[in-house]
Amino acid sequence: MSKRDRAWLEIDIGAIIHNFHIIEERVGGHTTVMPVVKADAYGHGAVPVTQELEKAGAGWFGVATVDEGLELRGVGVRGRMLILGCSAPQRAREIVAADLTPAVMSPAEAHAFSQAAANQPLPVHIKIDTGMCPMGVRHDQIADFCRQVRDLHNLDFEGIFSHFADAGLNPEFSAFQIDNFRQAVSVAEQILGPFKWRHMAASAALLLYHDKPFNMVRPGISLYGAVEAVTGDQRPPLKQPMTLKARLALVKRVVPGDKIGYGCTYEVKQLQHIGIVPVGYADGYSRHLSNNADVIIRGRRRPMLGRVSMDVTVVSVGQEADCKPGDEVVLMGRQGGEQITVDELARRAGTIPEETFSCMGKRLPRIYQE
Repeated sequence: MSKRDRAWLEIDIGAIIHNFHIIEERVGGHTTVMPVVKADAYGHGAVPVTQELEKAGAGWFGVATVDEGLELRGVGVRGRMLILGCSAPQRAREIVAADLTPAVMSPAEAHAFSQAAANQPLPVHIKIDTGMCPMGVRHDQIADFCRQVRDLHNLDFEGIFSHFADAGLNPEFSAFQIDNFRQAVSVAEQILGPFKWRHMAASAALLLYHDKPFNMVRPGISLYGAVEAVTGDQRPPLKQPMTLKARLALVKRVVPGDKIGYGCTYEVKQLQHIGIVPVGYADGYSRHLSNNADVIIRGRRRPMLGRVSMDVTVVSVGQEADCKPGDEVVLMGRQGGEQITVDELARRAGTIPEETFSCMGKRLPRIYQE
């Protein structure tokens, strides 16, 4: 059975590699680029994406969980791997065995990692809360933390990092966070010694603050072709690797007064034909796009009618029904001279590109192109 009989995602791996090299050029040779491949590489497929990035020269990868790291080790990825989120202390032995690098955010975590490491030094990165709050050692409590962990055996405190709350749109708060990071690093190095790696900048920040005190950056959404908060000359020529396509399943005639979809949110005003697109919110196509998005069929935009349901979206195909079942439908991506970007879909759905990409469902087969 063809993977293109209902709906599918086309992933251009070459576009991701292009974006990786563009980012490398932007930050310069003195800065290491750590591609973030958490959340299944933002829906693009962590295994194939990471394997190809490693071939392209990436030596570090950012994951969110222990299991994400174990999955990549299981398919032969050899690069350094930083777990950006919290790791349960009881999984410390797995982390050591798989040669993963955990973030440390509490003395309890540090003790667990020290015990699990036995006689082999375990590299760790201290995560600092510089103002965003959810995770990390508070910047103004770093001295107490460092004093509690400095005598632990088998830990190599090789890195220290933080994360911006709003790098692209709030320069004042970003400057506040950078200052907090500088001070925290200074205090921590007085107690633990110098850090090999210092990193704070993700996608927007690496473009806006690449001259700040970081020697590693962590591109996430920019790797996948979007940087919502960066525009104009500061935005590099990134490519969007993901295209969402479907086959038009049905074309039918409707008349004035007909109601379309759940909740009867669209009433037909004139005789026309509608097309049934077999993609819905179970595929990750947001319900918030109801009555508020277009698709592209035969090179033309077609407006959505009614609510997005679990499995189906309805679009107008005009009074003359110039489309037929089996036609290719582009819900995100390019067809002919028309394009629907992830930024457009995210804006219409009231969300961000990161969510739009990462919510693409598992029942959409991924078809990879190099």
